[in-house]
Amino acid sequence: MHLRAVILALVVLAGMIPPEGAGAQTRYTSSSTGLYWEWGSFRDGCNGDCALTVFGGRHTSVRMTSAFGIADFTNGDFGFVPMVPVWDWPWEDTGLVGGAYSRRLASFGYEPWGDLFDIEAELGIAQRFGDQDETEVWGALYFRWKAFPWNSLLYTTVGVSTGLSYASGVSDWEKGTSGTNEGSRLLHYLSPEITFALPDRRDRELVFRFHHRSGGGDFFASDIFNHADGGSNYATVGLRFRF
Repeated sequence: MHLRAVILALVVLAGMIPPEGAGAQTRYTSSSTGLYWEWGSFRDGCNGDCALTVFGGRHTSVRMTSAFGIADFTNGDFGFVPMVPVWDWPWEDTGLVGGAYSRRLASFGYEPWGDLFDIEAELGIAQRFGDQDETEVWGALYFRWKAFPWNSLLYTTVGVSTGLSYASGVSDWEKGTSGTNEGSRLLHYLSPEITFALPDRRDRELVFRFHHRSGGGDFFASDIFNHADGGSNYATVGLRFRF
């Protein structure tokens, strides 16, 4: 088994486990710089660290690189490429509905500014319908940037995940994009998102997520993904409730 695949799986699993002795929030602060690292609360209830997300969306055949204008780093390409605007994305006859539970594991911040970014663990499940009808489950770590200068007007966060996605079957679509005509039930889960909320109601977020699973090209261990390359993309919108 490829070393990077082992590391990826261990990172996802480790992210679900709180550090030993974690109870109430544990904070480490540098008195000289004002930087801090704070573990979430795991044994004293959620205290705002938990969230439930419900979402739905439609399958699109646009490549992630084209959707975001970023070269395919999984195949060793870096830089920017022409971006396809969302109104020009090609759509397929497949929908997706799902939900996810997430929990903040840690926050990193700077005392004068507050939290800069969070690390969250997420478990999710979704059902496809239409031309594809498989069920997906996933576990992932999300890295979420929270510090934007307009947050007093419109609270905004941007997150990106790394994890593992498992489907109940391999659709004809995923076989066709795999590069091997076989596909794989187990694929890498990389799903960037952006959220918006009212500054005084940050516990209710509008979520736009590019739900993506693929073999990860040459970057990840294609042996555990049956040497598959592509997968499926869904443009989704949902609501997140933090508690």
